[in-house]
Amino acid sequence: MTKKYTICLLLFLTVQLMFSQIETVYYPEGNLKEVSKLIDIGHKAQQTMTMPSFNAKALIDEDKKLEASSTEIPYRFGKAFDVGINVNVEENGKKSKNGSVWSREFYSKGAISINFVLSNLQLAEGAEMYLYNDSKTMIYGPVTSESNKKEGVFLTDLVFGERVTMYIKEPSGAKNSSRFTINRIVHGYRGYGGEMNGGTPGASEACNNDVACFLPEWRPQSQSVALILLSNGTEWCSGCLVNNTANDFRPFFLTAFHCADSNQNDALSTGERNNAEDWMFKFGFRRVVCTGSTIYYNWAASNGATFRAGWGPTDFLLMELDNFDEEHNYHGNISYAGWDRRANTPTSGASIHHPAGDLMKISIENNSFGVTSWGGVSNHWRVNFDDGVVQHGSSGSPLFNQNQRVVGQLHGNQAYNSSQTYCAQSRGEYGRFNVSWNGGGTNATRLRNWLDPCNSGAQTTNTIRGPYLTNPGTIYCTPRNVSVAYLPAGSTVTWSNSYNLTRLSSQGVNPASFKARGSGSAWVRATITLPNGCGPTYTMQRNITASGGSSSVSLSVYNSSGWMNANASGASGPYTWTIYANGGSTQLTTTSSFLSYNVGCNGGFIQVQATNTCGDTIYGSRSIPSCSPRGGGFEIMEAKVYPNPASDKLNIERIKNANSAKSDGNAVAFETVTLYDFAGIPVRSVKVNSMSDRIQIDVSNLKAGHYFLKIKGQGVDETHKIMVQ
Repeated sequence: MTKKYTICLLLFLTVQLMFSQIETVYYPEGNLKEVSKLIDIGHKAQQTMTMPSFNAKALIDEDKKLEASSTEIPYRFGKAFDVGINVNVEENGKKSKNGSVWSREFYSKGAISINFVLSNLQLAEGAEMYLYNDSKTMIYGPVTSESNKKEGVFLTDLVFGERVTMYIKEPSGAKNSSRFTINRIVHGYRGYGGEMNGGTPGASEACNNDVACFLPEWRPQSQSVALILLSNGTEWCSGCLVNNTANDFRPFFLTAFHCADSNQNDALSTGERNNAEDWMFKFGFRRVVCTGSTIYYNWAASNGATFRAGWGPTDFLLMELDNFDEEHNYHGNISYAGWDRRANTPTSGASIHHPAGDLMKISIENNSFGVTSWGGVSNHWRVNFDDGVVQHGSSGSPLFNQNQRVVGQLHGNQAYNSSQTYCAQSRGEYGRFNVSWNGGGTNATRLRNWLDPCNSGAQTTNTIRGPYLTNPGTIYCTPRNVSVAYLPAGSTVTWSNSYNLTRLSSQGVNPASFKARGSGSAWVRATITLPNGCGPTYTMQRNITASGGSSSVSLSVYNSSGWMNANASGASGPYTWTIYANGGSTQLTTTSSFLSYNVGCNGGFIQVQATNTCGDTIYGSRSIPSCSPRGGGFEIMEAKVYPNPASDKLNIERIKNANSAKSDGNAVAFETVTLYDFAGIPVRSVKVNSMSDRIQIDVSNLKAGHYFLKIKGQGVDETHKIMVQ
């Protein structure tokens, strides 16, 4: 009887991707339109392209014949149509209120899934590409400019259904318009979507075990395993991340040589290497719960890798994933599998794999491994699984020993009988890790120099979790902790942070405590130094939000006829002012945020110290502008105004010095003194006896705030900024 499942997809979402960790989300209720704010799901595609029909049954029959002739071939699931469609959003898209949109629907009758092979991918900064299906149950993306590739191809994930829309939105003012070529459109006709549809021809056979039923025992190892989409966009293999003796999280990925060796001649051409470097690696494609009517999935993909080593006799291929950083560790859900390079015969073990591109499975061997020869002498481990099997699509998957360390990768089954089901054939043969260690004797044909960069001679490593920085959310005035999760034992951490955060804990402790000393975008960075000293440092950054007091005092300063007027904002008193002018310095403390001080016209520098809302001491500083002398090439100050700030009486006093007489012989005399509020409305005005040297204005009943005092008369026209408290 066919079982029916309610399907729900969980996805670990992350923020601020440093590289294109591209995610696929499934909405079983078809409510993508209601829940997704990423795109305008109501948007009608500009065009619909219908793919040619073909005989899927004939291809399935062809696949069976190919698989019967050799176990050294990947699992084919799709029919590719070479289309060569050039996309240019600026030329072919439509203008929207926020920029430009390009979209096209692709229809391939009877497709279980549709995926795309792109080339020359150049998305504009800020542009986003999505794929979604007609039933509004699945969305893939966003693909951003972080994924741009000038060479090679870019592979998208598979989206279920026979109608899939490609949607690109580009912001207004984008520097360069998005452009790329759709090389291939792949119609999935078997395998991948089978289990989601309750079981279809081509899905993995029923004797396979979901890895979720063997957790937590095998959880760390399973988190190193990925499903590989080959560069043609139509075939699957399996493989895993492996650790190295430096424990430095270099993303070395072990899989099968024959997955890249398309002509099966046990040698990789330049073209075959280039193709392997365009693979897509899908992590976390697994069922999370073992039993029940609801199935949960989560997965995310990484595109691109660099060839490091490979050797046909043991069928090993070692790649290093491109730009694989902290964000790809998925909050501790990625592991780097430990290995054992000794020749000891394992007494039991297991293999974790993706048969037929299916959800992750595990096969168990309870007995000692055997040894076989394949392309060499005694260079493979042979297992006869007691629970579970392997199939096409499992190629390259890791074989773990009784200590849960990798000892080989799946090559195939030399005794495969096409007249029998996979479930009737429990045998699997794995290229031996210990033989691959020295391989063909060169860096390009052995594991040793890549997986023992310290030249330590270590014979084993353990599985380690990919570290990541915990997310404290928004950091306020109250301290919050940030920690490096899964920090390798013996490692040291050096913390750094943005200017609007303050680290409260000692350098090097984990976790570290931070509080906000400002607001806005912020970051915390941890640099890990490994204990063995041979690996590089490993740096991680968490982008967060700070919401605290101001990080600095905003200071405005102007110079009116030698009187400096400074106003501080964004802080609270007391205010400590340090004035550097006329070859010396003066320090004053006020409760007011306003200061008026006679510095002359030569300019200078002022610094203020105050307190923000978090109670932190903060600073502000500005240059004091110079001013123009009134005559004789020197400064003449005519009036002194004090106290400033004032709360009762404001004194205006004519300065008595040798410069109080003008060069033309006319005496300086005040005539009018007027006080204006900030709106320019006069609030006090006094006519002055020409012989008066001192005037008082009563400000006791004025509203607290900033005012301007205008002094006019014979030989004088000055404005002073006044603070009334």
